[in-house]
Amino acid sequence: MDESLPILMFRLGTVRSAFLLDAVIQVFDAVDVGEFPVPPPQDVLGVINVRGLRLPLIDIRRRWGLQAGSVQLNHQLVVVECDGMNLSIIVDEVLGTKYVPLQKIVRLQDILPGNQAHMAIADLEGILIVLDSDRLFEATQFDEMNRWVEAVMG
Repeated sequence: MDESLPILMFRLGTVRSAFLLDAVIQVFDAVDVGEFPVPPPQDVLGVINVRGLRLPLIDIRRRWGLQAGSVQLNHQLVVVECDGMNLSIIVDEVLGTKYVPLQKIVRLQDILPGNQAHMAIADLEGILIVLDSDRLFEATQFDEMNRWVEAVMG
């Protein structure tokens, strides 16, 4: 039997993306995050409490050329481990999980110039971008998110 990887697929506008399932901790329906006295860093919409953990709520739409969003109650939150830190990523819709054969996965660095961390899968619906959660953010971005969460939540 061919080797395959389990993924969690989701949609941001018209862009279909995925995380490797081993990076996904949980999926939630969106919650209202309210207002904060200290403005959040770029692409951070707020902070949520998941079983006592305070997690930044991140919008990654701008990475795909989409307009930055706000929390809508019909969105979903995907809690993922990113380089040892848990974050919540807001998505328009979780599409489900599936196993993808390894031979169908293409590393973007093999087809695009530069140091692309992510992968792609072509299927009948088009291209699905598989995000490398460990390389989704730079260390300075993690530090900035952590400082902001501490400033607003204590």
